[in-house]
Amino acid sequence: MKKLIEMFTRERLMQMADENTICKLSLEERVVLARLALMVNEPSGVIYQIRQNNGSPEWEQWSEVSAEEFYADVESKGWEFRTLYVLS
Repeated sequence: MKKLIEMFTRERLMQMADENTICKLSLEERVVLARLALMVNEPSGVIYQIRQNNGSPEWEQWSEVSAEEFYADVESKGWEFRTLYVLS
């Protein structure tokens, strides 16, 4: 992702972000911006974790679970949830 971003200078990005300026983009610029937007919207990985939040010895340890377990319709009292996103 860093390589994609490096192709734009700060001045070029400011020009593209200016709502009062008509700015033409090259085909390469459009493709790179589209790829960046897709990468931001689609993380390369998601990690779902839960832990007990009741003062038990296990409360300090996060456990990885599947998406199905994470979103299961169960009683969530006493449990803490977090989602980690892995960006490439």
